[in-house]
Amino acid sequence: MIKKIKVSVPGCIGNLGSGFDCMGLSIRCFNKFTFEPSDNLSISVSTAGIERNQKNLCFQSFKKACNFLGTSIPTIRIRIDANIPPGAGLGSSGTAVIAGTVAAFLFSGQKIDIQKLFRIAKRMEGHLDNIAASFLGGLVVVAEQDESIIWKRFNVPPEITIVFFIPEMSCSTKEARKVLPKKILLKDAVFNLSRVSLIPSSIMEKNKKLLPVALNDRLHQPYRKNLYPVSYTH
Repeated sequence: MIKKIKVSVPGCIGNLGSGFDCMGLSIRCFNKFTFEPSDNLSISVSTAGIERNQKNLCFQSFKKACNFLGTSIPTIRIRIDANIPPGAGLGSSGTAVIAGTVAAFLFSGQKIDIQKLFRIAKRMEGHLDNIAASFLGGLVVVAEQDESIIWKRFNVPPEITIVFFIPEMSCSTKEARKVLPKKILLKDAVFNLSRVSLIPSSIMEKNKKLLPVALNDRLHQPYRKNLYPVSYTH
């Protein structure tokens, strides 16, 4: 019988530049989750801004994963040590989804299957760029082919350093997606295709001139600038 499960999940940068919904980069900042059998559901969180009841995303992911795996939902206690600020675009929600899903696999006694894990996570998140990067680490490109999920992982050179600018305000993924158009211009699609193809090589080769070009985007960043106007001030 399982007495305790500890899951540590790194955050990530999803929608990496021109890699909207298909490319993510993990970061060395971790949310930590502890699951224990309990007589009553209990959820404790180390920071504000995260639900402490049944609406908690980690718990909801745990429930859905148990249902997907065909196992009963045990009564548990969840403790969350949150080091990644929610609503900051650093993959906090993805860590909760991964942790809840991994815990469901372990409580069910089933071996973790990445295809199944990704399918469960997609039901919760709607997209896989952040899930794949946080679960696999490094730079990850993810795609779907028929019923399969395909991914390619790249190790990031240690010389690559990321600096975060985190405004005091936050914005949920749901709100950020509301401002995106349903249709885009062909020239904008071509613009992004030409640049996203350059991201892996520019990072692997540590090409400082190529990387800024590769990260240019016309699919999501221009539409979201009003959500974070200070980030577009030069």
